[in-house]
Amino acid sequence: MKRKYFGQILIISALLLFQSCHIQIENNRRITISGTVVDSQGSPISNISIRSEVFGEVIGASVSDENGKFEFVSLEAQSSKGLDILVNVKPSSYEYDDYYYGFDNDYGTGLPENDEYSGKRYFNPSSNREESSYNLGRIQLNEIATLSLFLNNLPGDENVVSYYLEYTNDVCKIDVNLESSPDECVITQGDYITVLDPESQNTQVNLQSQLGTSVFFKYQLNNQPEQTISIPLTNSENSYVFEY
Repeated sequence: MKRKYFGQILIISALLLFQSCHIQIENNRRITISGTVVDSQGSPISNISIRSEVFGEVIGASVSDENGKFEFVSLEAQSSKGLDILVNVKPSSYEYDDYYYGFDNDYGTGLPENDEYSGKRYFNPSSNREESSYNLGRIQLNEIATLSLFLNNLPGDENVVSYYLEYTNDVCKIDVNLESSPDECVITQGDYITVLDPESQNTQVNLQSQLGTSVFFKYQLNNQPEQTISIPLTNSENSYVFEY
């Protein structure tokens, strides 16, 4: 029994050592993070989680109060991956359905923790950050909206369609260095093109976005010039049929 527990302690110690190697706290430096969380109507939202991370490791955390406000002191660290400030985003998980990548890359931004609202991930990609405070101002979290896109292959023709989608993710990225638009989400752009030929079956694409935004369906039919269909998300559940 003692040997068994000793082995578990060694494993835990190794994991902690591995995690501590990811980031280096910069001379015990602190930063202040503040803001106000509201819904699409401008009403404050309480009990929304906010945390700061570097390379996926939490260095500070808080929640919004009854007025939607928050302010907390966080550590700061040096890392080539930059600083993330996450508002209403699930903690890191290795579960298939809610895996959170946590870094400023193209793999993903996470899922909302309170699934009634969207989330935001503010990021500063600089590895030599000099800021002592981040006032995020008014942070609007829209309600979640879904889209079911039906791509129906009409019989009797030889059409080929290639397409991709652009939309606002349910957790979107915001670059804190863009002063002209401090609360504007980075649009999720399709990084690959799907091709449907005359033999393709009817296809359904489901995605989760934010109420009040639009999904841009960009396609080419038989190698003709690209066209765009804007699909507004006016309801919590939306659908659109495209026939080719």
